[in-house]
Amino acid sequence: MYETVPSYVKPSGSIVTPYPVEGTLPGIPKQPTATERTASSKLEALLTAHGIKLAIRDRGEGDTTTDFGRDEAGGYVFHVGPDSDLAEALEFAHTVIRRHHILPESLDPEYLADRKLTRLVPAKVGPSGRAQVVYIECPEWCVVDHSDREGCLEDVMHYSDADVLQVLTLTDDDTAHSEIYATIASDPAASDRRLRAAHIVINDGASTDAYVTPDMAEELADDLVAFAARLRHKARTVRLFNRAGGAA
Repeated sequence: MYETVPSYVKPSGSIVTPYPVEGTLPGIPKQPTATERTASSKLEALLTAHGIKLAIRDRGEGDTTTDFGRDEAGGYVFHVGPDSDLAEALEFAHTVIRRHHILPESLDPEYLADRKLTRLVPAKVGPSGRAQVVYIECPEWCVVDHSDREGCLEDVMHYSDADVLQVLTLTDDDTAHSEIYATIASDPAASDRRLRAAHIVINDGASTDAYVTPDMAEELADDLVAFAARLRHKARTVRLFNRAGGAA
């Protein structure tokens, strides 16, 4: 027995046309199907495993699209509209995770056994006018276009995209006072085996880079978190002092 759910207007202003739903009473919105519930569970599990926050937009917010970004604290956030197709959102989440090379928070052996961390890509090497295309193993986090010619195979290097921290100054609206960059890198032909392995390059505009192992990077990250907490405390101290009329 099929009954028709009457048309109604969504908060966004769009009209939902009548459709037949088995066992649905007039005026009662269609309930999630088993497939939709499965997609919802898989989406939540996938995002949670990768440390990504799931945010469902409220009705009436205007923007009902599915998108991905960062919150004010720098964490990943996956926004889903209230009427989004969760199967499509799940597929988009997989795409986002691959594109941004987001690893799960727990690197268990089972995960590593099923995941290939490199791919074969074409690279152009050789003198100008006599370059050849060869296929090389390239880490999945590498964003270098290896079709740009290199003089020889030993010149090929791998880099990820860079995370940038800028320090602004109130005395110059156009230029940052300083910057710090963090990039994953690997130099397969380096004489130092530590540079052949994947590592993190830290640069603050100086003539030399700092090369950092994962353990060193985690220790630095802990120091930065502690520094950020102290910086927030100083910001509150300054704001309180100025509000109290302490400024000249």
